[in-house]
Amino acid sequence: MSHQTEVLVVVTALIAWSVYRRVRRTLHWQPLVKRRLVVRGSVFIVIGVLLLVSTLYHPSTAWWDAAGVAAGAALAWLALRNTRYERRDDGWYYRPHGAIGALVILLFLARIAYRLAAAEALWNGQGKAAGGLVPAGGAHASAAAASTVDPWTAGAMFILVAYYAVYYLAMAWRGPRPNELAETG
Repeated sequence: MSHQTEVLVVVTALIAWSVYRRVRRTLHWQPLVKRRLVVRGSVFIVIGVLLLVSTLYHPSTAWWDAAGVAAGAALAWLALRNTRYERRDDGWYYRPHGAIGALVILLFLARIAYRLAAAEALWNGQGKAAGGLVPAGGAHASAAAASTVDPWTAGAMFILVAYYAVYYLAMAWRGPRPNELAETG
């Protein structure tokens, strides 16, 4: 097995695992552990800041970044309003809204498919990245930079980052409300 094939298998396995975890978190009840939510939200804020710093060199994507953050925050707010909570013997549990979670997962999968198609085009020597011509650093430099140059990909990334950062931190801060409790039994 060649090195390139091994890398592809590992990347595919990691993508499949992350999709499985996202689907599982979206469709099933999860324990409401505030510390875990704060850590997850903080990680997404750090990712967002790093992405924002990388887009400073491409001001043409600033509007797309802002639109992605606004859309992600709006989706998080909508998801928070539709999240259900349940009190069990071992503590509080929550279940995110399935349709909103599915939308975010589909966006995540579409972004991965788009990036894989762009990377395949680079590997096949077609000479263009998602954001334009291949720079002097070659295909690898272009593949790394394309996610912050291409406005659609940058916007999609900021939707994901803002959604999860706002959702997790708001969940940790506010907790369950009486009108959001699920009926048990």
